Amino acid sequence: MRKKLMALISTLCIVSGLISVSSAAEFTDVTDDKNSIAINTVCGLGIMEETEYGMFSPQTYVTRGEAAVAVGKLMKYDWYLSEETSFADVPSAAEEVVYINTLKSLGIMLGYSDTYFGYEEAV
Repeated sequence: MRKKLMALISTLCIVSGLISVSSAAEFTDVTDDKNSIAINTVCGLGIMEETEYGMFSPQTYVTRGEAAVAVGKLMKYDWYLSEETSFADVPSAAEEVVYINTLKSLGIMLGYSDTYFGYEEAV
C-alpha cells in the first residue's frame, strides 16, 4: 500500500510541475502558497472539487468515498461498467460507485468487509 501511495504522490508532483495555475482559480479559504498550487492543480485537472462556491475547505477530512474518486480520476480508472454496489453504506446513485467498484476490482482500495466500505469515514 505504501508503494502505491508513493507512486500516487510522485505522479501528483510531476503533474503539478507541468501545469501552470492561474491565480484567478484560487480559493478564498486557502492561504498557504505552497498548498494553493497543489490544490488548484488537482482541482484544475478535475481530480478534486470545491466544497462550496470559491471554497476548498482544506481543514476538513477526506472521506474514503472522496478518496476513491480522486484516485480513480487521477489514474483514469472510471471504466468499470457496473453502477451497482455490494457495499450497503455506499449510496447506489453516488458518483463514487464506479470508482469504488473499479478500485475494488483492481485490489487498490477495498472495503472493510464485502458489505461495508466505510464510505463516510475519514482516510
